[in-house]
This record gives sequence, C-alpha cells and structure tokens, in this order.
Amino acid sequence: MTHEEIRDEMRRIPRGKVKTYSAITPSACAQVGKVQNEEPDGWHRVVFKDGTTKNDEQRRKLLAEGVTFRGERVRREHHV
Repeated sequence: MTHEEIRDEMRRIPRGKVKTYSAITPSACAQVGKVQNEEPDGWHRVVFKDGTTKNDEQRRKLLAEGVTFRGERVRREHHV
C-alpha cells in the first residue's frame, strides 16, 4: 500500500471504532506506524493486534469517542 492509501484507510475508520495495524495492511505494519506518526486525523483509531494503545493520548482520544476498554485493551466490539 502507498502512504496515501494507508492515510485514506485510517481516515475511513469511523468514530468509536478501531482497526489494527495488520488489518490495514498485513505486510507493512511498520509503514502504517510511520504514517500514523505523521497523520493528524484518525491516527488514534489504529491499535496494536492485542487491542492495546500506543500511549495515554491515544487512549484518551478513544475514550472521548466512546470506545470502551477491558483493562488495557480496546473491547472487541469496537474493532472493524
């Protein structure tokens, strides 16, 4: 996937939902992380495979959108 395709995929994740790096592109998770660091819109909706977040800022943004957690992990019903 190109940088722009990854960015577009991130922006298409609806509010209150998340997607894992590998769900965006299984073969280039590191590339997704790089785009995530540069993307101001939707970056917080991309989580690790186990449902954990990158940092507290990401968790706060997801909570503000109504995403719920079980411990440190996003609940399964929020995954698309």
